[in-house]
Amino acid sequence: MTTLWQDVRYGARVLLSKPGFTLIAMLALALGIGANSAIFSVVNTVLLRPLPFDKPEQLMFVNLTNPEKGISSFGVSLPDFREWRDRNQVFEHIAAMNIQDFNLSAGPSGDTEPERISGATVSADFFSVLRLNPAEGRVFSAEEEQFGNHRVVVLSHAVWQQRFGGRHDLIGQPITLNGETFTVIGIMPPGFQFPDSSLGAPATGLWTPLAVDPSSEYNTRGNYWLSVMARLKPGVSEAQAGSNMTSVMEQLQREVPDLAGMGVRIVSLRQATVGSVETALWILLAAVGFVLLIACANVANLLLARATARQKEIAVRTALGASRGRIVRQLLTESMMLGLSGGALGILLALWSVDLLARLSSDNLPRAGEIKIDIAVVAFTLAVSLLTSLIFGLAPALHASRVDLNESLSEGGRGSSAGGGRRLRGALVAAEIALSLVLLIGAGLMINSFLRLQNVNPGFKADHVLTMQMTLPQARYPDARSDLTSGFFQQLIERVRTLPGVESAAVTSSLPLVAGGWGKMFTREDRPAPASMEEVPLVQYRQMSSDYFNTLKVPLMKGRFFSDEDNNSKVPVAILNETAADRFFEGEDPIGKVIKLGPPEEMIPPGIVPPGFRFPRFTIVGVVADVKHYGLDQGVRPEVYTPHAILTKWQDSARTMFLAMRTTGDPMTLVGAVRSQVLAIDKDQPISQVASMESLLSTSLAQPRFSMLLLGIFAGVALVLAAVGVYGVMSYSVTQRTREIGIRIALGARSEDVFKIVVREGMTVALIGIVIGLAGALAVTRVMATLLFGVTATDPLTFAAVSVLLTGVALGACFVPARRAAKVDPMVALRYE
Repeated sequence: MTTLWQDVRYGARVLLSKPGFTLIAMLALALGIGANSAIFSVVNTVLLRPLPFDKPEQLMFVNLTNPEKGISSFGVSLPDFREWRDRNQVFEHIAAMNIQDFNLSAGPSGDTEPERISGATVSADFFSVLRLNPAEGRVFSAEEEQFGNHRVVVLSHAVWQQRFGGRHDLIGQPITLNGETFTVIGIMPPGFQFPDSSLGAPATGLWTPLAVDPSSEYNTRGNYWLSVMARLKPGVSEAQAGSNMTSVMEQLQREVPDLAGMGVRIVSLRQATVGSVETALWILLAAVGFVLLIACANVANLLLARATARQKEIAVRTALGASRGRIVRQLLTESMMLGLSGGALGILLALWSVDLLARLSSDNLPRAGEIKIDIAVVAFTLAVSLLTSLIFGLAPALHASRVDLNESLSEGGRGSSAGGGRRLRGALVAAEIALSLVLLIGAGLMINSFLRLQNVNPGFKADHVLTMQMTLPQARYPDARSDLTSGFFQQLIERVRTLPGVESAAVTSSLPLVAGGWGKMFTREDRPAPASMEEVPLVQYRQMSSDYFNTLKVPLMKGRFFSDEDNNSKVPVAILNETAADRFFEGEDPIGKVIKLGPPEEMIPPGIVPPGFRFPRFTIVGVVADVKHYGLDQGVRPEVYTPHAILTKWQDSARTMFLAMRTTGDPMTLVGAVRSQVLAIDKDQPISQVASMESLLSTSLAQPRFSMLLLGIFAGVALVLAAVGVYGVMSYSVTQRTREIGIRIALGARSEDVFKIVVREGMTVALIGIVIGLAGALAVTRVMATLLFGVTATDPLTFAAVSVLLTGVALGACFVPARRAAKVDPMVALRYE
């Protein structure tokens, strides 16, 4: 221990004696270690830290799948869920849930300010699946799943605090949800808001029992509206659960032919939560690992140069009896001190970076709100600091400890190891360039992909469009087919159109990039019926008011848009998107053709629909351009649009609608005026999800933008470090070879020849690194394939452009040392020591 303390004190004196060298080395390491700590804090929170539930590995999502129709996962009907619950042998508990918003219009104090709160209707076993108990009160009983006994509610801690001031007497008190009175029976613990953004949903503020009127359409097969979550029994694996549920589905298919072709898909809660970002985060962690290795190579080069200057000191210590191991230990101690100092600075950098990362990723990264520097991140940083100290310190220490005493102690001696040191420094620079090239190519691919994604035509114009959502409560608007329901939205449109700065306004059942449409079966009246239900194609179905396409500037390709006259027509009309027109009317003019949104009535099993039921028929009046409803990187599905008002006479229309309006100025300035118009029609009706269409478009690009931005930053840092490495090695080489260069010039070498020699030496190292980097990039970038859009992982243009860029940077880094070498004065050089 005494010897170690001596090494530390001596190392501190050595490092303090060269503050410039020490500061540069510490900053390079801090940059690499800090970036690694920051990204590891994200990876640790999102991917490594267990989900905040008891035994989270037992939690599974169970959904239906239909491979024959290319549907990998979709919801479950209530009758099917009940069968699963009764027949499975692998789940300790199984629960169903449906995310929905609630209009909270009054509390026990009688306040009437309406508010829209995201919530969920859940079966009684929901909290048992998660093994969660309320902080106050109780959760639902099985009896409260019965329709009529269901008007009870459990609140989140956040809603309890923000809306009700944390009142402890709230349990047992009534509140008004969707125009009906519910009794508060429980308050959940702080932080629990499941489901939330990790599953693509807003943070849940309240839960009500999943109770459905037995006569409701939501109580029938074919209405796939529920998500199902379950907890495995102890000792049961995910594969065993899948096998058992497949057997359950096979039994059901024999009893219910309507389920033919469907299967069961089981996905762990962890995969459902973080699966979409897992690849991207591991790639980012690998990228900062490359940055750290490049920083280590730079510091190793600095230490090699420093070791050459200390050859006499080391030779003297060796001559006085110090063993080679003792010299190596001393030099490694200095490296450890540098590494730990860089790690301490890195933690400070990470503390600042983590807040920035959390803000950048809040819209697209699961569990972003939990990201922080904790003990695991500190331990990781300490381990990285010690490991990097070993990486960048060992080779210089071993090299420096090999000294020729006679040559090192002789007058003017430079050490016999100069040639070996030059080769080692060249190898380190080649490694830096190779790593930088891999990072730059990865960043180039991401940038190329993002630019292509940005240039995708969404099918509409997002500028100057304000959007918001409204849901009319069933208690106040009991008949979705009534004039009261359609009249609310029609009156709202008329009021909004009169506001200053509004060009047009419309409502729609789903907005692009926000919500999907309903799935409907599609058949043509003028074609023979398909042979089986499996052959009936699916389309996405949306309702809207007459001015919707004009408001979003969706191009008309054929026929006409909807008009106000269509609302009162006895002939229901529809508009197709281009994909639907091409798929179902290839080579034909669809205008005037009649379609229906449903299978042939004779295929429907008895008891599913009333006797004599007929799906509504629609006459096609137009074809519009494809709209990217599911994301700019997603394909377009066949879609059918119908007028919202006319459907109230034929089938249920949506109570939940989005208002969209095109404005002449900043759309967000009209939010208050629109809210006032809504309250003027119904004082208890809140608005929610207020956003400009441009912000929705930007949010849809948040995840690829996040990955591109970070990878681009890391690649830029790597490029700078590589350039500094090339410059440093060449500059040091010129300094070490000043005597040689002077002799060359004295013997007749021209300045241009000296310039070429230095550049050739530097570029040889750079080109070796580029060749190695290209080979590495060809292997590594294939992992990125799932993150790219419109560009392959081996895009030759990106590879070529990055190689040329890095070659140019290396050439620039060689230029200054080469120019200095070409200007060496032979008389000064021959006297150089």
